Amino acid sequence: MKNLFLTACIVLPSIFGLFSCSSDKAHEPEPLRPLNANERTVSSASNDFSFQLLQEVLKSEPNKNIVISPFSASMALGMTTNGAKDSTKSVMLEALGLSDLDQDAANQSYRGLIDILGTADSKITMLNANSVWYRDSFHVQPTFEETVSAYFDANVQGLDFTDTEGAKNTINDWVKEKTNNKIQNLIQKIEDKHVMFLINAIYFNAPWEYEFDKDLTYQGEFNVEGEGTINTDMMVLKDGVYKKSYTENAVLFDLPYGNGQFSMTILLPNEGVSISEVMESTNAAKLAEWLDNAEESDIELQMPSFEIEFKKEFKDALAQMGMEKVFTPGQADFNNLFEEQRNDYYLTEVFQKAYIKVTEEGTEAAAATSVGVGIESIPLTNMINRTFLFLIREKHTNTILFNGVVFDPTKE
Repeated sequence: MKNLFLTACIVLPSIFGLFSCSSDKAHEPEPLRPLNANERTVSSASNDFSFQLLQEVLKSEPNKNIVISPFSASMALGMTTNGAKDSTKSVMLEALGLSDLDQDAANQSYRGLIDILGTADSKITMLNANSVWYRDSFHVQPTFEETVSAYFDANVQGLDFTDTEGAKNTINDWVKEKTNNKIQNLIQKIEDKHVMFLINAIYFNAPWEYEFDKDLTYQGEFNVEGEGTINTDMMVLKDGVYKKSYTENAVLFDLPYGNGQFSMTILLPNEGVSISEVMESTNAAKLAEWLDNAEESDIELQMPSFEIEFKKEFKDALAQMGMEKVFTPGQADFNNLFEEQRNDYYLTEVFQKAYIKVTEEGTEAAAATSVGVGIESIPLTNMINRTFLFLIREKHTNTILFNGVVFDPTKE
């Protein structure tokens, strides 16, 4: 079911609200406040980021069902930029499409989007949560903690990372709670190199504005790109309204949720056109144009139900998007994170787990993104665990009183 699943991924930012602010306003029970210029910049940049990220993921995950949350990745990375300095900050902001904004403007815009998305539709459950977990032998910069708390509602907490299982479980339990148990075991392991994890968790649950009739669901044919036809459950929307438009190589369908402020947008490739070709010809500006030109339709619509779980390490994809520097010890500079100033802070990973389930009633989706911060070498525990030389000396005269070698401490 690759075609639908991948096109569903293309529009996950729409599910999470990034495209919804300018569409279907006739359905809104109350008008939302307009986005200011900086918020529009962040929203547009996040949309472009979403297409670029999915393109990179698609290259490395061919012929697979994919679901990612570019919004979650953008939020986690946006929070992380507050710990970056100089050229490290610049390459991150550029990859996120925010190079025209200073850090404070970007933070304020993220803050505004968080507030709007959380209250955009009373029929939709839309939860967004951020947290920062750090090795408690380090000391977080007060400015960093104040900033992420104020603009990202982030809970900042120190943990004993030497208790690897305990710390891992604490973080994973937080993610599990914030995603209604849909995302589990986000943090796979805590290693000696890790000094911080910056986490975003998102949960979305929405009924269709016009439900599909369960009684009409049937086993129908579905063409899997490059592999032939299969049978799957096909849902039927008989009495509903949605929007439809045509692009140069696909048909766009826009199905509203709740009061209409959120929607699922599907790009169905034309016959003979691949998902990759659709992706290459799609960006945020074109999508906005296609949605503006879409017309309402009440013609019966059929589509499959589906459920996907997906996990992905984004490091390679983000490096291709210009962020290679941030993953390289000695080149990255994240000294705005900790009072302990070092030249080897770097991002160890940007890992995400995501989930989506689409049924006749609506859609449930969740994602969590972890940005790991590490250092190249960390003397957290000084282990004298091999043959060593020792000296006993007097400091003032610098006289060595005794010296020797310990080969085997179990022998006399």
